[in-house]
Amino acid sequence: DRRIDDHNMIAVTRHFGSIRHLTRLHLAGNNMTDESASVLAQRLGLLNELEVLGLAHNQIGPEGCAAIAQQLTSMRSLERLNLCHNHIGDEGAIAISQHLGALPHLWALQLAGNDIGPDGATQVLHHVQFPLQMLDLSHNQLGDLGAAAIAEHLGSMTSVCSFNLADNGITDASCILNVLPSTPWLHSLYLVDEHAVEIPVPPAPGAENGENVEAEN
Repeated sequence: DRRIDDHNMIAVTRHFGSIRHLTRLHLAGNNMTDESASVLAQRLGLLNELEVLGLAHNQIGPEGCAAIAQQLTSMRSLERLNLCHNHIGDEGAIAISQHLGALPHLWALQLAGNDIGPDGATQVLHHVQFPLQMLDLSHNQLGDLGAAAIAEHLGSMTSVCSFNLADNGITDASCILNVLPSTPWLHSLYLVDEHAVEIPVPPAPGAENGENVEAEN
């Protein structure tokens, strides 16, 4: 097994000091837990030119996520953060949200499949700011309470053009649909699960030639 787990993360991060120019770090699909995520976090500050951090499909919980979140203030070049399919929960989502303001170049935040409920999602939505374009909160536990929070914040998320909410147990999406006419910047909205259907959102006028941003879990 060549996956990076708790036992060899120290060996991996030991080299960060000599690769400060690194712009992409992908550690998806390993056995990373809170322990290895915390070890990684201790050295992430050395990679201050990092643009992409991929940590999807691991076993990172709230504690490990909080440790990583605390290092975001030293990663101002970060453009994409992928924590899909871990176990960060509301606590981890809130920790991430509190540091979004320190990331002036972040355009993609992917938090799908993390047991995030309405409380965590509300905090993420509250802290969304320019230039974030893609937000993925699919495969969580937002429910109708989360849908109400989304409807409340959608009008202020003016940079987000792709928003994935699929498989969140939303049984009544009417509150979200009601605000769509006032969100012309939103090009793609996904609400597909057993209760809802995909809602096609027409592009804003003049946006036909814009770049499509797709979710990558």
